[in-house]
Amino acid sequence: MTTGGKTIPGQAIIFACLFCIFGTAHAFAQSRSITPSVPDYRQAAPVDQDKGRAILEAIRTSAIDGDFYFEFQLILRPKGTSTRTIIPGRMWGSRNERGPVTRITLRPGSQNDERDLLVQSGPQSAVWTYSRNNNTNGGQAGSASSAAARLDPSAMFEPLAGTDLSAFELQMPFIHWNDHTYEGLRSGNFRVTHAFLMRPPAEIANARPDLTGVRLYYDEGYRTITVFEILGPGGAVKKTMRLKDFHKVSDMFFLRKAELRNETTGNGTDFNVLLTGVKLDLPRDIFSPEKLSVSVEPPPLKTLWKSR
Repeated sequence: MTTGGKTIPGQAIIFACLFCIFGTAHAFAQSRSITPSVPDYRQAAPVDQDKGRAILEAIRTSAIDGDFYFEFQLILRPKGTSTRTIIPGRMWGSRNERGPVTRITLRPGSQNDERDLLVQSGPQSAVWTYSRNNNTNGGQAGSASSAAARLDPSAMFEPLAGTDLSAFELQMPFIHWNDHTYEGLRSGNFRVTHAFLMRPPAEIANARPDLTGVRLYYDEGYRTITVFEILGPGGAVKKTMRLKDFHKVSDMFFLRKAELRNETTGNGTDFNVLLTGVKLDLPRDIFSPEKLSVSVEPPPLKTLWKSR
């Protein structure tokens, strides 16, 4: 896609499977509140909410140039067993007039199990899905005329491909939720991060009453969100997404490994990047819901960087 000087949010690339999208929530009424967490070490002064808003705005507006491509694996790790299930995937990312947009294919090449997702962020954020299984879409499997289905708010929390990952984690709309509290500095893993408690707008709170907030941790040194926690009643952590490793491509750092952990079941889902393409010029129509049923080939192998 010719970007015409437009840029993709840097967080979208750095924290891919979080996946790479930041939606913009509409200004809805505030939902129920959660008490901010207690700092894990003494801070020299009261938390400065103005400073927090400035940091959050920097997170929202950070950007890099061009389109991108990831080839990745999702690895399911059920608790208490050595069984591992590997789900291959591909991801294309760009930006259109509505904001950042990402196309994801799970199990590419599988006639019955291939599934495509289109994640649109921005003021009119949305997620569409298409399955090659003709029982899902109501059209001829694999045909260009088959319709993609737009997910409603409640469907966005449904598990994808048997994992604990959902469209909600892919879209990460909480980055732009209006009701938030800057909780100050936190220490952990020999790094200091800025903590934010994000509270859901009414539309999401009504769709999922058990979702009471998201706590995210921003590393100013790496200039990325390194962890976010999905919170349930009483602020209990239900899921944790954690960035594990980077690799350097064309003078930029990109996600190589991330982990999603279901804190209730103990099950884990790893996200491992195998190949990375940056500063690409992707066709515009691959990010159209009308073309989601049409398979897309990855960029030429010689243009991609292999993770070590």
